[in-house]
Amino acid sequence: MLACSLQTHDASWQKQYASWSQLIRDYCKAKRIFVLTVNDASTSELFTNAAIGRALPIQSIIRVLDRLVLEGIKSQQLACPQPASASGRTLEPQRRRCHAGYGQWEDGGKERCTIYWRKPDEWADMIAQRVVECGFQDQIFTIYDVLHGDFSSDTGQSNTLGSLSPAHIVEFAGGPHSLGWCATDMFEMDENVLNTALLILEAREPQKAALFDDDETPGVKFF
Repeated sequence: MLACSLQTHDASWQKQYASWSQLIRDYCKAKRIFVLTVNDASTSELFTNAAIGRALPIQSIIRVLDRLVLEGIKSQQLACPQPASASGRTLEPQRRRCHAGYGQWEDGGKERCTIYWRKPDEWADMIAQRVVECGFQDQIFTIYDVLHGDFSSDTGQSNTLGSLSPAHIVEFAGGPHSLGWCATDMFEMDENVLNTALLILEAREPQKAALFDDDETPGVKFF
């Protein structure tokens, strides 16, 4: 853990923040955490140092996360398309996320923050690569299927596993792995993060993906 108090000098704060930003994203990636609850995180190993009995105060955690949310916004100027459904009930909340930095507050009280340990446009790249590697062109998937089904996981008998790059595979000790399963990084990821990545992919390369929300069942067709 880093220092349990934030610097007030601007140059020192910039350096300290850079270290906190990397630490938070690395920690969440290692633990596969997509949403940090500030109160819970404040007592976790991420923000506490049991050896010296100190912890980063909640207001300091919020300050770091505020900066995490802002970081990268200016460099991501991709406009998202209008929602596929007439009501926009499912996809509209994700439109604002297309300009997110490395985080996104989930509430006005700043109690829950989505952490983009992999930015949405990077998830979009992985999805596009997955479609090609596994031959999923011209197929339709519900969002649930993308998160929990064949799109993001392989059985030991699948012939697609060998085409996946090692960086895109996560093995779960016990659980699915003990049954001969493996999973990509997308397996059981946060649904909001997935929807944001799909919106970016659709906006950036409409010839590759189209989102829909038929009969209250959101999904995507890949081309």
